[in-house]
Amino acid sequence: MTTKITYFVHSTTIDNENKVSSGWSDVALSEKGAISKVLLQ
Repeated sequence: MTTKITYFVHSTTIDNENKVSSGWSDVALSEKGAISKVLLQ
């Protein structure tokens, strides 16, 4: 039996950089996150 796991990665947020767990809340992207968002499209 094979199990398939799908992992979704999101861009870096301001909370990520400040080591804050924001859960399911919408948080603004940091500068690094905004750049990676453009590169991933």
